Amino acid sequence: MSEVMAQTAQLSADLPTITAEINAYKRVAGEAIFEIGRRLKHVKENDLAHGQYIEWLRSVDFDRKTAARFVQSYGQFADVTTSRHLPVGKIIEMLSLPSDIDRSDFVSQPHTHREDLSRLGLPSNFG
Repeated sequence: MSEVMAQTAQLSADLPTITAEINAYKRVAGEAIFEIGRRLKHVKENDLAHGQYIEWLRSVDFDRKTAARFVQSYGQFADVTTSRHLPVGKIIEMLSLPSDIDRSDFVSQPHTHREDLSRLGLPSNFG
């Protein structure tokens, strides 16, 4: 507990600095999703005999559904340059995009309002 308190004491009192730090960590987390997904996919396809993957996932503290989302994120967005800078929540949210939506176009456009989603042909309650 004292370690947590010591870390808290080291935080900046400047709101713009904290905001920038949070945004930087969100980018790191998004990049980590792709790298974890890449490695999970590799292990599933190359390193284990059939049926051992689910058991192995426990050793890295992943359940099957979470691992599938990470692999799916890597598969769908790893080749989209700007997607590596998305926050984790947006990456997971984008997994439910219809297959006919181009991921590169989607990532490159701002989506701050529900109206933007309807412009892409998505329901207003998407996400």
